[in-house]
Amino acid sequence: MADGSAVLVTAAQAAHWFDLSAFSAQARRIAAPGVALALISYGVVRVEPDLRKRFERFYWREIGPF
Repeated sequence: MADGSAVLVTAAQAAHWFDLSAFSAQARRIAAPGVALALISYGVVRVEPDLRKRFERFYWREIGPF
């Protein structure tokens, strides 16, 4: 990927395996100004109280079995 060209850098379920220094260097190299970095992990997200019941139903009952 060209230097300074990425507007989004993501890694899902993998960052804990990375050499974080090497990953960080490459992410900085390809990052465009204002880049978003998203590291998606195994944890269950915490959401604001207004959304909590709906999220928990979705996570545990709707997609949980899959």
